[in-house]
Amino acid sequence: MSQKYLLDRAPEIERLERQAALIGLDRVRDHLVDLNTGELLDAGCGSGWVSRLIAREKPDVTVTGIDITTEFVDYAVRRAEEEKLNNLTYVTGDITKLPFEDESFDFVWSQLVVFFLPNPEIAFAEFARVLRPGGQVRVAVTDGPFEAIWPERPALSNGIKAVREAALHGWRMARVPQMLRHAGLQRITMKTSVDRVHSFEGGASPEQRRNIEESYIHAIQTQPALVGGKDNSDRLVRELIDFIDDPESAALNTHWVFGAVKNGPEA
Repeated sequence: MSQKYLLDRAPEIERLERQAALIGLDRVRDHLVDLNTGELLDAGCGSGWVSRLIAREKPDVTVTGIDITTEFVDYAVRRAEEEKLNNLTYVTGDITKLPFEDESFDFVWSQLVVFFLPNPEIAFAEFARVLRPGGQVRVAVTDGPFEAIWPERPALSNGIKAVREAALHGWRMARVPQMLRHAGLQRITMKTSVDRVHSFEGGASPEQRRNIEESYIHAIQTQPALVGGKDNSDRLVRELIDFIDDPESAALNTHWVFGAVKNGPEA
């Protein structure tokens, strides 16, 4: 069973919707240019913005979204109904134990979710299982925010790294190709671009600042054990706010999309 999502609360739904604009809809479109028919699974769909985008722009694709958080799925269903997206359905479920038959999908998309899992390799194996021969998977994740920053602030970088280590179970980006191969997938690809959520020059934008407040700062304040207690938590929050508000600050982070294909005919 997957661990409950770290930011599992009602306001998180709207944060995910706002964060979509920061990430950029083009980031999804760019990796689905060849998909015009078939069945797609949005694994760990959150508020459903990716699956709505695909269903809206690719009416001949049948889209299914799945998420472990019931409130997220309820919201996604309402939004799909409001937009009258008849080629889109949602289910509540665990991406490490997908409730679908073998070879049910032509494409699996998963964005900013697998690094929350204690054992992400189980999810990759499930993605491979539900893919048809020739089917494709794309996994979008980001690197370590606030590690590549200027001016350098070791206390901030080390503190955020400690949060990620604790919350993301020692996630290592370099393991992804190996996990995809072990799942039986082939033709591994890796594409990188600037992570627009946590990268900035001249301080964070108002939209970025709000997102950081509602994600990292919220997590640090409500779960101080992640950084060794309340005193450390308070210091780290002050350091983070001071940095993102500094008009001379710069931060660079990487957005990764890993791709793979299941053995069989070309997708």
